Amino acid sequence: MRLKKGLRLIVVGVVLLGLLGSAGACRQSEPQAQKTGKEGGTLIVGNPYGPTTFDPAYCTEQGGIDVIMLVFDSLIAHDDKYQIMPQLAESWESPDPVTWVFHLRKGVKWQDDNEVFPKGKAPEVTADDVKYTIERLLNPETKSTRASLVKQVDKVEAVDKYTVKITTKQPDAFFLDNLASVFIVNQQVIEKLGKDRFAKNPIGSGPFKFVEFVPDSHVKLRRNEAYFVKPYLDELTVKIIPDQNVLLVSLESGDVGLDRLLPSPEIPRIKSDSRYVTYPGPLRAYRYAAFNCKNPLFTDVRVRKAIAMALDLDSAIKAIFPEGVAERAYGPVPPNIVGHDPSLKDLWKYDPEGAKALLKEAGWKQGSDGLWVKDGKKLTFTIKAPSQDPNRSKFAVIMSEQLKAIGVKAEVQLLEWGTLISDMDSGNTDMYIVGGFSGPSGMIFLFHSRNQGSAGNASFYSNPQVDELLDRGAVTVDRAEREAIWKQAQRIVVQDFVHIPLYHEAWFGAHSTKVQDFMPDWGFVTVKNNTWLQKD
Repeated sequence: MRLKKGLRLIVVGVVLLGLLGSAGACRQSEPQAQKTGKEGGTLIVGNPYGPTTFDPAYCTEQGGIDVIMLVFDSLIAHDDKYQIMPQLAESWESPDPVTWVFHLRKGVKWQDDNEVFPKGKAPEVTADDVKYTIERLLNPETKSTRASLVKQVDKVEAVDKYTVKITTKQPDAFFLDNLASVFIVNQQVIEKLGKDRFAKNPIGSGPFKFVEFVPDSHVKLRRNEAYFVKPYLDELTVKIIPDQNVLLVSLESGDVGLDRLLPSPEIPRIKSDSRYVTYPGPLRAYRYAAFNCKNPLFTDVRVRKAIAMALDLDSAIKAIFPEGVAERAYGPVPPNIVGHDPSLKDLWKYDPEGAKALLKEAGWKQGSDGLWVKDGKKLTFTIKAPSQDPNRSKFAVIMSEQLKAIGVKAEVQLLEWGTLISDMDSGNTDMYIVGGFSGPSGMIFLFHSRNQGSAGNASFYSNPQVDELLDRGAVTVDRAEREAIWKQAQRIVVQDFVHIPLYHEAWFGAHSTKVQDFMPDWGFVTVKNNTWLQKD
């Protein structure tokens, strides 16, 4: 099933998320001993996202990824702080900027008791499986929608049964983060089942075995007894409930033990309820208002800056969000991501009178109707926003009212996601409000000139100095060096007023206090935790 175009920003952003260590030795020590829990029980998880495929080479929607993360393993993974942690690979090193050597755990086996591997007859996960997985993604005949995760890979070698050597075409600052989203598959399984059956009946090496999927209802999983961290839970069922409010009712009635996504207005109430534990996602989404820099109204940076100065964003955030859900953004890189720069706050001042002075400096004059005019053209435009997101829709209305106060007419147009993205791609915009996850490579996606005309750089922004910095940062594996480059590029972009950063939004989930040792995001059984249920 083809991914809806309107979800592209979110998906691309999810693929780009994470944090990276520096090149050189990065050998990992064994994790701390597991906490003591109790075996048994079934955890029912309520999820608004439904899957369409369980094949890791093709799955891009959140509902499918959530299940894949439980059935399959990746070499490495992200923890709840979005730091890299071991998974199939218990250690690794980078002897030079283009070489990565991973050492696999011994004794990790593919799931058995299925039509491919009879009970007790499953083979070990080996370096050949890793090699096959990456080469499958790279193979043009596969037509994988996730091939971009490994596009920098030049060669994969199985040095021995438990050692994999990966060589990249050039230094890749985002290699480990992307690799954390590459889930290892078995060639024998895929060839025996065929691509279509494998997509509906996945067999991996992860902590849970796939049992059944009933579309628009649930996915049922059972404990993998042979997993290297034996799960405490007997079973885990993912119940698909698209409506967030209905999902919350299911949590409060006890029909589900964990709610994947709380509706924003209800977060304070659930936080104060002692029956539940609320948790934020490890990262915050970047929401922004953007200019089409090719639009004649906005080619002058002074006009863009004046509009930004006329907006009281702090009051807008306070009016729309409960406390703790969103924080003011001053740049495109969210907290916890390499390049986040709180000092950018100094560049954003709410100053309506200063905005008027800047428009005058740019050659605009106020007419008898109070609107600004230049060369016979009024400063009027449209702010487009997604109708499906009430928060961004409200922001557009507030912006329109605040701009009206200084003599700028901005009409609000709420559009369905697909139409909005299409307009952005084609340049059929004045201003627009969108967003997504601006991870370490999000700066490239949003501001590099080669991405003009995409839903990323739909501002049609081009600055050779920024391009050079982004290209250099993309091959700078050392975190400290890359952060300095990213901050330099980010400051230039902010001073060009390409975007008006609005807010970084957190999503929250919640679970019953009976659910113990759960690690956001979606960490049920990892080297750092093992979820279990407290009995009455």
